[in-house]
Amino acid sequence: MIAVHGYDNSGEGFAYMAKMFYEMGYNVLLPDQRDHGLSDGKEVDFGYRAPEDLSNWAKRVDQTVGTDSQITLYGLSMGAGSVTQAAGASQLPSSVKGVIDDCSYSSMSDLLSDKVNQLVASVESAPIGQDAIKQVVNLLNPTALLHDVDLQLQAKQQVTLAEISPQAQLAKSKLPLLVIHTLDDQLIPYEESVANYNASDAINKQFWLLDGKLDGHASASRDFFDYQTS
Repeated sequence: MIAVHGYDNSGEGFAYMAKMFYEMGYNVLLPDQRDHGLSDGKEVDFGYRAPEDLSNWAKRVDQTVGTDSQITLYGLSMGAGSVTQAAGASQLPSSVKGVIDDCSYSSMSDLLSDKVNQLVASVESAPIGQDAIKQVVNLLNPTALLHDVDLQLQAKQQVTLAEISPQAQLAKSKLPLLVIHTLDDQLIPYEESVANYNASDAINKQFWLLDGKLDGHASASRDFFDYQTS
């Protein structure tokens, strides 16, 4: 199992997942994503270069334990964005047998657009004067903001928002896929996972949607861990 952490975390900080998988019988590798933990890089790429990085990690596993290894890629949140973008990579070794997508986004441009629109809607419903609302909304112009973010990405990382797309990469993948999300996720809506699931070209795929009041974003694995240890 190669388990990939989310934003502002590290392999070391993801050790609780290693414990859970190890107790299930897996050997676990916990790499640091770019610009996290001990890895190089000064910018977060939201998984865009994960096809190269995770292919290299999988090949290192093959070199260490043999090419008959069977590897599953597990990712949480931004880590799920990484493993899903790696899923369609042509350089991924055949030892990678499946992917677990735990609450990923389907498209970075769509996710950011949704967040900006939510912010605009909250401002428009705020109990302040209409003139003040208009001024703030003008500053929060979704099209202009996303354009600025896109320009920054292109300048610093030579990538566009549109290219950061797990959904597009899953459409190229036939790897078995398990998608996990919680219905009460307010950061990355579960509809993002629905889009990923529908995009996947895998014959063997499952979608596990947890209903009810849990702990919001990225809570499925924590709730399972709490259940195991209670």
